[in-house]
Amino acid sequence: MLEANKFKLGLFVIVALVLLISSLFVFGLSEMFKTSMPVYTVFKTSIQGLSVGSAVKYRGVPVGKVSRILVRGEEELIIVQMELDVSVFKTENDRQMDMKSLNRMLQEQMKRGLTCGLEYVGITGMKYVELDYVNDEKNFTPLPQPDGVAGCYIPSRQSMFQNIVKMINQSLSNIASINIPEISRELSSILKHTNNILSDPKITRTIAHLEQVAQKLDQSLGNVNKTLTPKKLDEMFNLLSSDLRNFNELIVQVKQEIEAAKISKTSEAFRNSLNSVSETKMAIINTLLRMDQTLDSITELVNTVDDDPSVLLRGKQNPPLTGRGDRIKTKFLPSSAAAPASGGAQ
Repeated sequence: MLEANKFKLGLFVIVALVLLISSLFVFGLSEMFKTSMPVYTVFKTSIQGLSVGSAVKYRGVPVGKVSRILVRGEEELIIVQMELDVSVFKTENDRQMDMKSLNRMLQEQMKRGLTCGLEYVGITGMKYVELDYVNDEKNFTPLPQPDGVAGCYIPSRQSMFQNIVKMINQSLSNIASINIPEISRELSSILKHTNNILSDPKITRTIAHLEQVAQKLDQSLGNVNKTLTPKKLDEMFNLLSSDLRNFNELIVQVKQEIEAAKISKTSEAFRNSLNSVSETKMAIINTLLRMDQTLDSITELVNTVDDDPSVLLRGKQNPPLTGRGDRIKTKFLPSSAAAPASGGAQ
């Protein structure tokens, strides 16, 4: 009975060892048959929490692992080499990608902002490499590609947590640089100066005057409130409304009177009358001119008869040639000047 139990126990141990070795062998062979593509990135900050074997994810999807970490102290760079599982990536037609097509896809995505960043795995402090796109291109400065490293180079970016830590450190350094004792002394000096100003008698009198003015203003407002009661305000409003109505009625009446007066027609008739007066004036002036000419002719006739009465019987004779110049001159002299000359001759 004891021998049978020992045999069962030994058989159980042997079977367990065989299963363990088989599983390790199978998983090892599966890793060997996987096609992986080498890629790498470069960090210039601390990568604490990242180690060989850490996961590599593309927007949260596991696509590979970290295979090697190198340090270049002279350049202050940390090179992180990774292996991406090609079988995870598919084409638009749901076909399996090869290394060339995956490399081409990564190059195109890097033009659109694909970068590598460090993210935390929960609150354990462990990190993984996250492949994602840059949200803020202004604050993104890619590091130069190092020489002598095989694989596809993917630029790195600062993670959100690193930016938060950097901002906190900068804020703490700014707070630490504040000279609190000096500020305290300046504040004490300002308070003392303020107390001295407020204790000045002029300021006290000014404040008292302001209080008196405020009291008088309150009294004035109270008197106004007493005077302008709602009833009086209603009466004033009604009176103002009545005045406005009367004013509107007056405007309407004036408008009607203006329309009834027919100012436009009256002005037109007045203009016509003025034109008639002007025409009459011109006619009178022409008549006076004709009368003046007639008087000149009569005066000339009288002078001629006075000089030679026989003219009435034998008619007017042509003057001799010798006196033609004097006659022409006399003809063009005004009648008032020619009359005295004939009278003198008589």
